[in-house]
Amino acid sequence: MGGADNTRLVRYGDTVTVWSWKNAFIRGNKNGNVDISGRLNSPDDIPRRWAWEYFVIEDANEPQGPGNRGPVKFGDSVYLKTWNNNFVGAGSDNTIKQTVNRKSLETFMIESPEVAGKSGNAMTYGDMFYFKTWRKTYICIPENGSSAVQSSKKDASCQFRIYDSYG
Repeated sequence: MGGADNTRLVRYGDTVTVWSWKNAFIRGNKNGNVDISGRLNSPDDIPRRWAWEYFVIEDANEPQGPGNRGPVKFGDSVYLKTWNNNFVGAGSDNTIKQTVNRKSLETFMIESPEVAGKSGNAMTYGDMFYFKTWRKTYICIPENGSSAVQSSKKDASCQFRIYDSYG
């Protein structure tokens, strides 16, 4: 995972992990919150018994759920389906939580951190990106916290890398 093959495309329906700047994965925990895992030296060190850190990435343009197996592109809107079949969602109170809904409040745009952007280009494993919410905020892991929140500032605490769950 950590030495990601940056030639492999991320595809809808893939099971992925999302690595944060804190050397930890975001996860959907058993309490319905979205937070980070314990810290690891690299994404390759994820214990095989962990489940909360895995997400299925779904196309927000597929109203009936998974079906599209095409590549995920920068600028696409996606759903993140958790291990317990919930979806990651952005609340109106700046929280990031799990919900049973698969509606517009649970969509995230994949945004490139590059100034020139990569909009329309396919994502590859290991790419850095932002999750932009329906509120025009970003999923963020703050310096003094372990829960995912929303931030209007697009900085390093909002950058993530995507990895294949199987290395």
